[in-house]
Amino acid sequence: MTLERARPTPVAVSCLKRQDYVRAPFHPLGQNSPCPGRLNNRIHNFFVDAGECIVGFEPEPGLAVTLMSPEDIVGLIISGDFVSQLCIGTLMLAAVHGFLVLPSKDAKQRTEREAAC
Repeated sequence: MTLERARPTPVAVSCLKRQDYVRAPFHPLGQNSPCPGRLNNRIHNFFVDAGECIVGFEPEPGLAVTLMSPEDIVGLIISGDFVSQLCIGTLMLAAVHGFLVLPSKDAKQRTEREAAC
């Protein structure tokens, strides 16, 4: 959405139709090049503050919807189970813009040590 009028962009409308979550703020994070060898390719990064799932929501056939906490996402990245550099880059952009706080591995280890004491 544009920040001035909060009118949905075509990308925002498409995403909101597919996810079936209560409409929430849609934050554009910019356009980036996924491949330096193909300078005209662009990824339009965005962050959506998803609300509660709409009652009766059924995902599209073949899709599964799973909500995860930032801690869960960082755990998947550290374990090597979440390896998409494009998605990880978008998470980093969301964090840099202040829309998401990703815990660090060191913070998790400190919390575990403090709990053991």
